[in-house]
Amino acid sequence: MIYQAFVQNRFPVKLMKPVDREYFNPSYEEFKPKTLWSLENAFTSGFKQLKPIRMYQATAQLGTFMKNVTPRN
Repeated sequence: MIYQAFVQNRFPVKLMKPVDREYFNPSYEEFKPKTLWSLENAFTSGFKQLKPIRMYQATAQLGTFMKNVTPRN
């Protein structure tokens, strides 16, 4: 799902590595389980590298992206 977001050009490609790193090696213990919550946290952590207006836009786009994500078991 992470890569799908970047392949679809929903977010700046330069954030792919930070988002991937934060999802698979989270900074916070609470996000170690691989859930939609930890996926969202990985994206928002990556967005911190953006300038304020672009960060706001990316955060708004994340809501649309996450709404269309189907959890897998």
